[in-house]
Amino acid sequence: MRVYRRIFKTKLLEQLHYKGSYISGVICQIAFGLMYIMLYMAFFENGVPQDFSLSQMVAYVWLGQAFFAMFHYGDNCKKRISFEIVNGNICYQLIKPINLYDMWLGEVWFTGISMALVRSIPLLIFASILPYGLGLSLPVSIIAFVLFLISLILGSLLISVIKMFAYIAVLYTLDPRGIFNITYSLFGFLGGLIIPIPLFPESMQKVFNYMPFRYVGDLPYKIYIGYTPIYTALFQILIQAIWIVVLYLVGKLILNQKSKKLVVQGG
Repeated sequence: MRVYRRIFKTKLLEQLHYKGSYISGVICQIAFGLMYIMLYMAFFENGVPQDFSLSQMVAYVWLGQAFFAMFHYGDNCKKRISFEIVNGNICYQLIKPINLYDMWLGEVWFTGISMALVRSIPLLIFASILPYGLGLSLPVSIIAFVLFLISLILGSLLISVIKMFAYIAVLYTLDPRGIFNITYSLFGFLGGLIIPIPLFPESMQKVFNYMPFRYVGDLPYKIYIGYTPIYTALFQILIQAIWIVVLYLVGKLILNQKSKKLVVQGG
């Protein structure tokens, strides 16, 4: 645990150190939040799902922008791990007393958490003071807020486990550019980051229910706004945990098998 605490502390200090990137990131998410809200308001004027209100949509968008960083790979983390793979420095990681998959997962997870933590606070404060119709509303209940936090933490771990498959793929292709661009686009579209899931046709929503992506951000946001009832939320949080365990075991198995067959050239 000491290793993971040190990784989290390092990633958090790293985010606070680059103040220019931090400030520009917050401003960018505020601008995108306002743009998305105004865009979706136009759709609401032409008819929307009756069970998804305007205030719920606004809160959904602000939460998505506040925790947008969970979906991001983190430039420093992405470059470092990709560099280790492509340049053969991964051989030094294999001799460390910690499992390679767990070490990478810890770095990926804590990078996402630290980015989301430092950027979400000022954005949520800004969104909360906006006038009604544009601002972030309070959670529907204390229980819903607690379940929202639990689901959000599990969602950050779930997206990190999914990201690990992209890093594993780099071991096979040795070219990270296309893989990260494709997976990042999938995260945004299938996870409700670009278009809120409730605005999709019901047939597509049923398809999304069989994928892990909506359990990253869509589920906690729906719990917060009261779109998902408490009992349903408890069941879906269980599904969320199952996805984490299954994908973790599959990813770790693949990486452990691949690491036994690695060939590092040079010397």
